[in-house]
Amino acid sequence: MNHGPGRQEGRDGVVLVVAVALGAALMFAFHAAAGRLLDPGDYSGLGALVSVLAVLGVPLTAVQIAVARETAAVSSAPLDAIRGVMTPAAVAAMASGRRALLGASIGATAVGATGVVASPLVAAYLHLPDAVPVVVACGWVALNGPAAVARGLLIGARRPRPVAGAIVVTGLGRLAAVA
Repeated sequence: MNHGPGRQEGRDGVVLVVAVALGAALMFAFHAAAGRLLDPGDYSGLGALVSVLAVLGVPLTAVQIAVARETAAVSSAPLDAIRGVMTPAAVAAMASGRRALLGASIGATAVGATGVVASPLVAAYLHLPDAVPVVVACGWVALNGPAAVARGLLIGARRPRPVAGAIVVTGLGRLAAVA
């Protein structure tokens, strides 16, 4: 019995909400584990790094939203492309997505490389003992720029389940880093 697209969208929404809640719980577990493993000085360095990453996450979220909006505006073209129906609009949507991913990769790599060059200055400003956390943050930017575009493309194409999986995998990766 077909219940239409509304029921599937509702299930997809629930999957996404559960993934975001699980991601938040994993972030809490990360901080609980890091708080037990690190001495106060090292944990304060981690806090400074996490604060910088939170600030850097704001423009990446804006990019994700803009890409999702533009992808959704092409109507069903992204869905056609995913299903393998190559209409002219689907081909255009795929080309636009590739350009967005390439641009995000180049831009994020440039920002990350600039940050690596400036990492001693940033580390001194944040009163960190060395520049390693800053270099890690720059790597985070280089990886998360294209990831924000990819999530935006998936959300705009109404594919929330891969986004939910990415949220959970990211949280597990964070937790594994302190385990």
